[in-house]
This record gives sequence, structure tokens and C-alpha cells, in this order.
Amino acid sequence: MSRSLSLLRFASLVLCLCAVGISIWVHITQIQRVETVTRLPTPSGVATEVSGRSPTGYADGQRRLILAARNVDSFHWVMQAQQMFERHEWRVRHVDYDNAPEGREVSTPSPYRWWLGLIVWIDHVISHRSLGLATEQAMVWGGPTLQMLALVGAAVFVAWRFGFFAATLVSLGVAGWFPFNEYFHAALPDDHGLANLCAFGGIVLLLTGIAARSRERGGAARPWFALAGVMSAIAAWVSLSIEIPILVGTGSGALAGAWLTRERKGVASPIKIAALPWRTWALSCAVTAIAAYVIEYYAHLDLIKNLSVLDPGLNATRLSALTENGDAPNFASWIFRVGFSSTVVATALPLLVILLCLVLTFRLAATNPKRRMLAIALGPAAVAAVFAFFRLEWWGTLDAVTLALVVAASANPDAHRQTSPEIPGTKIASPQERFLPDYILFSTILLIVVGTSAVYGVLRILPRWSGPARVLSLSGPEAELWVERDVAGWLRQRADGEIRVFAPPATTLSLCYFGGFNGIGTLSPDNQSGITGSIRISTATSDEEAHALIEARGVTHIVLPSWDSFFLEYIQSSFSRPEAAFINRLENGNVPLWLRPIAYPNPNLPGFENQMVRVYAVVAEQKETVASSRLAEYWLEIGDLEKAGAAEVKLRRFPSDVGALVARARVCLERGESDELSKTFDRLLARLALGGDGMLPWDRRVSLAILLARGKRIDLAREQLRRCFAEVDRLKLQSLPTAELYNFLGLGRALGLSLADPSLQTTALALLPPHSRSRLEQSP
Repeated sequence: MSRSLSLLRFASLVLCLCAVGISIWVHITQIQRVETVTRLPTPSGVATEVSGRSPTGYADGQRRLILAARNVDSFHWVMQAQQMFERHEWRVRHVDYDNAPEGREVSTPSPYRWWLGLIVWIDHVISHRSLGLATEQAMVWGGPTLQMLALVGAAVFVAWRFGFFAATLVSLGVAGWFPFNEYFHAALPDDHGLANLCAFGGIVLLLTGIAARSRERGGAARPWFALAGVMSAIAAWVSLSIEIPILVGTGSGALAGAWLTRERKGVASPIKIAALPWRTWALSCAVTAIAAYVIEYYAHLDLIKNLSVLDPGLNATRLSALTENGDAPNFASWIFRVGFSSTVVATALPLLVILLCLVLTFRLAATNPKRRMLAIALGPAAVAAVFAFFRLEWWGTLDAVTLALVVAASANPDAHRQTSPEIPGTKIASPQERFLPDYILFSTILLIVVGTSAVYGVLRILPRWSGPARVLSLSGPEAELWVERDVAGWLRQRADGEIRVFAPPATTLSLCYFGGFNGIGTLSPDNQSGITGSIRISTATSDEEAHALIEARGVTHIVLPSWDSFFLEYIQSSFSRPEAAFINRLENGNVPLWLRPIAYPNPNLPGFENQMVRVYAVVAEQKETVASSRLAEYWLEIGDLEKAGAAEVKLRRFPSDVGALVARARVCLERGESDELSKTFDRLLARLALGGDGMLPWDRRVSLAILLARGKRIDLAREQLRRCFAEVDRLKLQSLPTAELYNFLGLGRALGLSLADPSLQTTALALLPPHSRSRLEQSP
């Protein structure tokens, strides 16, 4: 028996070490993937410069790290952690990047920010990086570090108090159970992982007290019950919405345990459930919870009213941030959407564990202390299972509390051995009664279920590479974030001063993150005002109303990516006249005079060919001829010849305006309409001979010079271009579309003209993508 026990302990130790090793390998692979994606060069050639004076570590408050998935909370954790160090705020209660121009309150608790702050400080001390750059590293390592500490700590503690077999199962579960393990993904900070670990710890400490009470006299249980109360209160501090149902389940389990282990005729329960120090547990939990909320909100007690226990969070309809097709109102709808797949099976495996433990509970003798432990652990598991069927985000919590149930089910029977009877003369269960004949079979099944779920979870969370050469293939969210990072840098390069963006909520959040901008309607329970303001703008029924709302918010740019259809979907589902909504009119090409479209050069990314980003600058109201001319050339810049042709037809209303004639001629040239081009070009030359270009805006004069050069009128082109070079400044260069800027500089070089100011030359070249810059520098 001794040799068999030694072999079992050795096998358990090997499995625990394997779980640790595999978890380390998975996280290293994840980090390599994140770093590879982050290092990808930007398609527009914008370089993010490191700056030790910036709170983000990069110039102008920009950020480079591309998160592993589009998780709303992760962006907020990064920005708020950096603000914590920038402003020396150990509690972040207000942010400015959201709900522009006044910002908004922050009611999210601080423990997870403190955890990230600890990783930041350690990295800063060791690497001597700035706090901003150290924060970027903390976002990569924060989740993996937390999981590794939890894995090792839980394995050691459970092995000490419950045996090696229980420690093995817990190690496998913490390392691989899906979707629980996705809370600890590299570069995806999420407080759900910390909240669920604390909930797991609170239940396990409670079980430890019960086991201690079974082995020894009453005083041994009290410290464990006190620690369990403290841990449960910390879990409630991190996430009240998760822990309150768990506490309700724990209480229900305690009542069920009291009923299942009640005294029967001739046989007394060795330990009455009422004899457990529940008052100690409740008091320590209450005192810790009160202290935590006083610490968190002592100067902002009004924020507590925003903390609703049962209201679903932003991720309530998502199984996890990394799960594709993971959005559904409930579990049944999700199964209907994705079909019966391995992901569904792996997700639902904890239900099989709960069922097995329920059968074991009723097969155990009433005098067996394990029956009481199982009953108490089944309570929170049952409550979590009910919540999981109605909210997908609860499946990770179900994994955590089911792991605590696994501890109770797989605990070494010696952990419950009673050294002396509680009630003299009562009958104590014999060893044969304590050990079920099929206990080995049950343990084997439990190991298979836990191990299978862990293997699937590990395989699922590993980053995917294409082919044996491990070629990088961006996922949909990665591609979107990569492009949005480029849009943010490209826009930052073309605008001076503060930038306030109006965009769909998810895009607003990523632009604020990457560009250091201010936004209006990012998704957050604390930003109801910003979301309401964004919806009011998007549904405005007139350009005047939209302009007034945008001016009130101080918006400088509107960004509308084709992959983020939040506004369009909302308008279609909730607005009585969707065609009259401001965003719909803008999508259909009806651009008001106070908006100037800016052509963003869409990246050549496989699978992204049909996607585009529309960017508009909020400007002083333009003359209709100027606005219409710019709009026509905007359609040309982005390659939409059909809309460019429609714009050319509208420009025929201005037959004597030089700017309109330039735009019309360029459209005809690109569309191959030679007859119309010839007539328009002749009319343009006639107007120039009469001095019709006198009041031409600078960018329209650049367009005129390029058109004259393409029309072989080099003498006139040189004259116009000389005026352009004489009047140029930084803002004018920034206003030119990319292709227009390249042609402007190239034509100037061909005609012997250049920017006299070296700083302007540097600015102009920096605005070009690398391939255009290289061609220009190599041209004679």
C-alpha cells in the first residue's frame, strides 16, 4: 500500500509539473504572437516614436500594443492603469478620454488595477523602462503571471490540505479549462480572472475549514472560516455581480448539507452543520467587505449606486473575448448559432462534473464528512450553472466554482478522518462505509473529464499560425485593430492639437487607445451620457442638428470603418425613418458643407480588400463649389469612380468655377471620358486666361497644377506650382491626400522646385507611406 501511495503521489506530482510546464509554454507562444502582430509595420508608414515624458511611453499619448482580441474592458484597464501612474492616483475615479468634453466617472474597483500596477512597478525597477512602456509590458504579462501564481499556489495548498490527487485535478483545471483559461491570455487584461480566482479561493478555504473540523476539535476550523470570509469579500470587491450569487449558492449549499447530514435514528452525524463556525465566516466577510468599500469609495460613495448586482455586464452575451461567433443572449441560442461542436462539448463538461458529484453525494453515507463538503460546494456550482444558461460570460465562473467542487469530490479520504467522536456513544462510520466500492471508478471518470476539458482548452487557446513555416495570418479582430492603430497614427500625423473623434463605440475606444484621442461614446456602464450623445448625433434628422451636437461635443473628426456597423444596425432596428438619420445620409455620400472628407489609404491586407475607413474633418463651412470639388476628388482618391462620376455631374452647375472645372476634368480623365475631358479642359484654360484662379484655395491650386502637368501645359503648371511652394506650410501639407501629396512633391522635383524649409521637407516625406517615400527619394 505504501509503495502504491508513493507511485500515486509521484504520478500526481508529474501531472502537476506538466500542467505548469504546458501553461508556461502556452503563454510564451501567446506572447510571441502578440509581439509579432504588434511589430508589424503600419501600412501608411506612420512610426510611433518612443517618448520617456509621455505617460504611455510614446509621443502624443499614442500606444502600439495590439491586444489579443477586441475586449472592451481590456482597453479601459490599460488606459486607466497608465493614468494611475501619470496622476499618482491610487484610485482612478475620473477619466478624460471618454464622454468628451467633460469626461466621466469611474466606478470599477481598484484591486485589478493594483495588480497590474504591481507588475508595472516590478518591470520598471528591473528593466528601467519608463512607466508608460512598463505598463505595456504589464498588459502582456499580467494575465499569464496571475494564472501561474494561482496554478502553483492552488496546487501546493490543495496537495497540503486535500491530497495529491485533488491537487492534480485542480492544476489541470486552472491551466486548461475553457473558457476559464482565456481570462489569463497574454495582452488581454481582464478582471474576471481575478474575480473568479478569489471566488474559487473562498470556497476552497471554506472546505478546508470543514475538513479541519472533521479531523480535529472545533478550534481548528475557525481560522479557515475567517480566511474564507475574507477571500469571499475580496471577490465581492473585485466583482460584486459574480460573488453575490456565489455567496447565495454557498448559503444554499450549507442548508442542503445540514439536511443531508442530519441526525437519524440510531446514527448521529459526527459533526453537526450548525457546529461549524458560520458566524466567524459571516463576520469576517462582512467586516472585510465594509472596509473594502470604504477604502474604494470613501470620497465617492455616490458611485455605489451605479453598482448593480444582477445587471448584465458588457460581455454578458459573450462566452469569451477570443471565441469567434461567441455572442448570443443565452446558452441555447449560442448552441443554435454554432451547432453541436467540440467547443460546445468542452464548455459544457463542468455540467458532467456537477452531475457526477451530485450522484456521489447521495451515494455517500450520511455520516461521511465528505457528503457535507460536497453539498456545500454543489450550492455555488448549481447557482453558477443557472446563471451560465442565461449569460454566456458565466461559463468561466462556472469553471472556477466547479474546480472547488472537484476539490471536495477528490479530496483524500484521510482528510476527513475524525480523531474522536463529537457525541459520546454515537456510531462512527467504519472505513468500509467511508470508502465506496466504486470510488476508484468515480475518480477515474473525474480525471478523464477534467483532463479532456483541460487538453481541449490548451489546444484552443494556442495561437494559430498558417502552415509548417508558421506564417502569420491575422484573425479578424487582429486585422481590425492593426488597421485602427494605423488610422489613429495616420490621423495624429495630419492634425495638430487635441483630437476628439466621433465613431462607433468600439472604434472610438480603439482610437482613443492607439491615438491618445478623446472620444464620446466608448462602451462602459459609466458612460451612459456618452453613448446617448453618440446615438443622438448618429440619428440627427438634419445636418444643422448634427452640426450643433458635434460642435457642443468639440468633435474634430468623424471616423466610420465599414466593419463596425453599430450605428447602422441601431438605426435600422430602432429608428422610424432610417433613411433620414445623419449617419445613413453620410454613408450614402451626402456630405454637409462643414465636413471635409480625408482619403485614408486602405491597406492591402488579405481578406480585407472590401473594407474601408471613411474619415471626415470637421471644418468651417465651405463654399458649395469648394466642398463639391473636394468630394469629387475624394471619390477618385479612394477608387470609387461611380460616385466620382455622379459628383462630376453635380459640378456642372458651376461652369465658370475653376476649382469645379479642375475636379470635373480629373474625374473625366480617370473615367476615360475623352470628349468631355477635352471640352472641360478647354473651358478651364479659358477661365485661367481671364484670371479665374485668383481666389482658389491652396489645395485646389495643387490639384490644378497636377492637372495642367498631365494636360502637357507645363508652363502653366510651373506657374501654379511656384505659388503653391511659396504659400505652403505644415497645415497645408497635412491637408493633402496621400496621392496628391506624392504628385505635388514629385512634380515639384521634376520642375526644379522644392520645399525651402528642411522641417517642411521632413514633414512632407513622413506623411508618405514607405514605398512612395522611397520612390520619391530615388527619383532624379
